[in-house]
Amino acid sequence: SFINETDFKRFIMILRSAGFIESSMIRSHSTVNFAYIIYLVLKSQKIDPNIIESNVRKWFVMSVLTGRYSSSPESAFDYDIKRIDQMGFTKYMEDVEASAMSDAFWNAGLPQQMNTPVASSPYFNVYLAAQVYANDKGFLSRDITVRDLITHRGDVHHLFPRNYLKKYGLTQGRYNQIANYVMMQSEIKKEDVPQLLRKIKKNGFTFNEEEVIKRVEETGTFQIFLEDFHVDFLILSTEFEKSALLRKQKIVVYGIESPFPTPEDLILFKIVPARHIDMADVENIAKRYSGKLDKEYLVKWAQRLSDEAEDMRIYNQIGRLLKL
Repeated sequence: SFINETDFKRFIMILRSAGFIESSMIRSHSTVNFAYIIYLVLKSQKIDPNIIESNVRKWFVMSVLTGRYSSSPESAFDYDIKRIDQMGFTKYMEDVEASAMSDAFWNAGLPQQMNTPVASSPYFNVYLAAQVYANDKGFLSRDITVRDLITHRGDVHHLFPRNYLKKYGLTQGRYNQIANYVMMQSEIKKEDVPQLLRKIKKNGFTFNEEEVIKRVEETGTFQIFLEDFHVDFLILSTEFEKSALLRKQKIVVYGIESPFPTPEDLILFKIVPARHIDMADVENIAKRYSGKLDKEYLVKWAQRLSDEAEDMRIYNQIGRLLKL
């Protein structure tokens, strides 16, 4: 059964159901290996699948938090296997929880381990996994979930800003700790535009600064130019725009990896203004990606955008488009 593909896929689903939705969230292969052993042992004993899932999740998270297999994993494996065989898994799990995860662990041991700036720390990853499990929203986000942020590579930021903490005398070793980290989305804000324009100008682009500032205030968009090419900027202001940024895909153009919107988001961006050229682009995109588009995502956002605009045009056009 150890090399049974179906068993292994079910086991991976259990880890994902615990909130560990990306391999980058798991640093210890040994912890995964022993959790899989637990899964196979309980499955061979004909234990109820729901109980197996619960026990595997608990053991895995406990092992990550306590670093149970971080050193001499073979010896720890041998010890745990023997004890499980002697006592039965449920009783042994209760004993391990009582000894390894007592009040002293939660009140002193774990807080001490959080004194680290490493964002890939297993303790911070368990915190993120717990947020995924609870379907929590990203910090200061109304709709974007932590699951979305992790899947689409959101950013880790300071909960209390560095400059604020430095003003009160905290050193880098104090404010750069995982207890002060949150997962959230990054975006350009209107107040960041002047600094961005200075950097753009240094790289050879041209623009009318007065026109840019005016358009940013009025429409949240602006353009810059480089010879015969132009680049459109959109200052994020809606949840859809933020969602589209998180879903961006990387494509290599002229040897440079660049972010582009997904076909679904590009369709939605173009169907909102609905100019003739936009609608022609929309139909071409839909035909090119026929059978590959995420229909559920398109319908969800078309409904929301129509509701916000109090106009069912967007929703109706998406419905028609999906029939092409």
